[in-house]
Amino acid sequence: MIGAALLTLSTAGIGAITLARAESATPAKPVKERMICRSQERLGTRLGAKRVCNTKARWAEIEAESGAAVRDAQRSMSSMPTNGT
Repeated sequence: MIGAALLTLSTAGIGAITLARAESATPAKPVKERMICRSQERLGTRLGAKRVCNTKARWAEIEAESGAAVRDAQRSMSSMPTNGT
């Protein structure tokens, strides 16, 4: 009798573990990232700005790339020879 009860409990435990694994194996819906839109002035024209939309992560990448470009430009300008002054 005790053996049958233990067998039933262990089988129920295995079933619960299997069910938990099956639930965790189903892929969750991907979270759609919110778009952030900004107005950017167009160089060489007075006819208004261009609206650009990206995710928060992409805006962070763009800002990092811009910062790196500025640092590189400043570094190359400081290493240029002067006119002897």
